[in-house]
Amino acid sequence: MTEKFTAEMARATMPDESKFEELVANCHTRIAAAAAEGKYEVHCGFSVDRYNRSHFFQLKDFLKKEGYNVQQPLLSNYFIIDWRGQK
Repeated sequence: MTEKFTAEMARATMPDESKFEELVANCHTRIAAAAAEGKYEVHCGFSVDRYNRSHFFQLKDFLKKEGYNVQQPLLSNYFIIDWRGQK
């Protein structure tokens, strides 16, 4: 018996850097706007229809590497990004 490997399955295995880059750019835009207003924290939520959990885990790790404190309360697609006291 031949196993199925559908087009949807093939798409799911492909790397999706463009969506990850969109998430990073979106967060950086929000961070820059908040910092310009003198704020030390920004809340970011993203559509679960457009992105999947792996994108959100990648984003969280990437922002932590950039020196941000990233909290992820309750939902995988919602972040509180804080840079107070970060050097």
